[in-house]
Amino acid sequence: MSDEYNLSIDLKKTELLKEHLKAIAKVMHNEFGYFCPSGGVKVPQDHPNEFSKTIWSILYTSWRMEDFTRLNLKSVLNILKRNPYVMGCVYFLIIFTCVYLLTLFLYTKCFRRLIKAIRCKTCRRKKQKREQQESENKDLIENVKKRFFNIMTYVFLSSLLCVLIGLGIWYMISFFKTRNGIYMNVCSASTSIENFLTDRCSVQGGEVDSSCYSLEHIVSDAVSIVEQYQDIKLQIKADLLVDEDRAVPLLTGFLTVFENLKKLQQNVARNNHILEEQYFHTYPVLTRLGRALDAVIQEGEANLQQATGTLDEAKQAVKGAFEEIDQVLGATFKENMEKVNDKITLFNKSINRIIHQYKIKQNLKKYTISILIVKLVLLIPPLLILIGLVLFIFFLVKGDIGNSSHFFLDLFGVFSAYFGFLTIVILLIGIAMLSASILGGTTCIIADRVLKNELNFDVLNDTLIDYCLKNEESPLLSEDITKGLVDNMKSLDTTEMERRVNEYDSYFNDMKRTFRENTRNFVNYMWVVITKPNNNLYVDRIRLNTLKKSLLATSITRDNIKFGKFNLWGTDEYFENLNRHYFRGTQFALCFENEECDREEDKFNINFRSSINDPKYQRMRNHLRNNDLREDLDNVVELFIYKSRVRTEKIFSVDDLDSSMTDKIGWSEYTPRINKREGGKEQTFILRKYLVEDIENLNFKDVVSFFEKIKQKFNTLRDTIITKVQMLVKNTNCSRLVGEMHNLKHIYCDRVVLNMTILSVALVSFSIISFFLWYCFLFFWLYYQMKMM
Repeated sequence: MSDEYNLSIDLKKTELLKEHLKAIAKVMHNEFGYFCPSGGVKVPQDHPNEFSKTIWSILYTSWRMEDFTRLNLKSVLNILKRNPYVMGCVYFLIIFTCVYLLTLFLYTKCFRRLIKAIRCKTCRRKKQKREQQESENKDLIENVKKRFFNIMTYVFLSSLLCVLIGLGIWYMISFFKTRNGIYMNVCSASTSIENFLTDRCSVQGGEVDSSCYSLEHIVSDAVSIVEQYQDIKLQIKADLLVDEDRAVPLLTGFLTVFENLKKLQQNVARNNHILEEQYFHTYPVLTRLGRALDAVIQEGEANLQQATGTLDEAKQAVKGAFEEIDQVLGATFKENMEKVNDKITLFNKSINRIIHQYKIKQNLKKYTISILIVKLVLLIPPLLILIGLVLFIFFLVKGDIGNSSHFFLDLFGVFSAYFGFLTIVILLIGIAMLSASILGGTTCIIADRVLKNELNFDVLNDTLIDYCLKNEESPLLSEDITKGLVDNMKSLDTTEMERRVNEYDSYFNDMKRTFRENTRNFVNYMWVVITKPNNNLYVDRIRLNTLKKSLLATSITRDNIKFGKFNLWGTDEYFENLNRHYFRGTQFALCFENEECDREEDKFNINFRSSINDPKYQRMRNHLRNNDLREDLDNVVELFIYKSRVRTEKIFSVDDLDSSMTDKIGWSEYTPRINKREGGKEQTFILRKYLVEDIENLNFKDVVSFFEKIKQKFNTLRDTIITKVQMLVKNTNCSRLVGEMHNLKHIYCDRVVLNMTILSVALVSFSIISFFLWYCFLFFWLYYQMKMM
């Protein structure tokens, strides 16, 4: 168990690693969670693939394969140069910018002096024309026509302004869609990373969805395997006392049984000695059973010693196996956790650098708000001009303004200058947006073909992405990553130890069976007490041999006893024969513990309080013929007084068998007479518990089951490791990586690139309408200027 402390340290490090993962996920959520809607990003399983069906796909055809052999700024410019739409916008921007700058000369004083000089040469012609015009103005029909022409001109300009404002609104709608697409793309990427780092899903049962399987889950699985192994190791260590030079606790029960049997032997011998020395009686069956225990104890202790040696060998084998597993597990766990920790540390530094360097959340918010404000500011003048034109038309129709009132036309030069500027600015932004959308569309086309394995780039060769694209259902990890650990667990082979333990178990079963067969006819007669046959003071004094033999075959119970080949008289039959022999032809009789005899004058009742000096007994004794009979009868009566004392006095101590029983007990408690209770259950008492139940408990079932539990626990741990590795392999296969790339491509192409393309089209259209407005306002302003001079 030398590596146990190191494993504990590594387990604590994993907790720090999980906290580190959660901290990184929190930082990412704080930075990028802003881009996620309240319900999160939900990517449909069946991607509609709007990008491949769009009419704008003609914009993304200017790329060539050689552009990607060495991708740099020149390659990007080559793609844009081949695109006719970008180049058309660029050429138009250059030409118009030059024209616009030249038209600024029209607003100078020099241009006005030039117009006046021209006017002096043609003043007569204009004077005639003016006179003609004045005469025409007198004509009502001509006046109406001019008014109608002016109104239609202003309506046309108002229509162009409405279209311009409509395009501006379309731009803002497309801008919001593009912004939402960018937000969704950022959110999807950050959410995927967060889901990979930490557990974000509620796991139901043992099944884990691949999208929910995270690095934190992997670390937790690894920790659970190590903790489960630690629990098994500590449990086996406690059960086998692997690190301690003490007996295995599994054998404590055996040691206790043998200690109890020894205590029982000593207790029976001591109490029987008291019974023999002080009461001149003995336990014939109980002492025989006590002697039979010698074989059980001697043979059992010998087998137990061998079993102890076997378990000591098992301790060493288990200790060696655990040390090997600790070494392999510690090295595997530490190596992989260090790799994960290094990767996480590097990723954390990269994320923090990106966040602090680019400030994505702040910059995106700032740029989107700035673009919207600029667009709104640029749309305010067209809106004001539109309002002015509508009012001018209204007053013109109403008649409040005559055909000769052209004060509003003085502002057309300003309007023209503004729309020219607006055309340049919007077209410049539109070209940038169009270029970005074309490059984005190109990447989408390339990505789609790469994901379909239709294209292959050298930069992707021998990479994880290339492997997964070609083997989408293949695992990223090998199932053999824990082979060494699993093989080491198989090294803990307990087959030989189990075989030897089963042999010891059979030895003990044979020993118990022999003991039961030898004591089967006697175990229920432990309560039998008879007269002590040897060195008995009272028996030795009896001269009549038949009387002596009858005493030795008489128990202390009233009824006769028969067990095996032995027949014992009870006290009733004994005194029936004794009275017939001693008091034949008289009314005298001896009784044993019979209270009715106390009320009869010619009968003497023997009990534990009786004495041969009792006058009633002396009167009966004196009727005997000779002194030998009298003395023999005295000895018989003395022995039966002791029989009564054995039946009534508390002479047996069992405190060494049961510490709670400090008081002495009587014969009926020490060895109660066995009979069947209702329901067929036998009565139990302390001697039976030690003699029968403890011997029955001498088996190796617990030891055998312990080895079975060891194998079962290791098999369970091995199955757990294999299951978790299979789950790891299943949930970290290439399909997840490819699926994430498909999701990102779908969001990027359908929500960002496509909307950006529409946005760029809106900007180019806006600039075209702005160009027409520039031209119209410039034309009408020049016309007005020429007309007024």
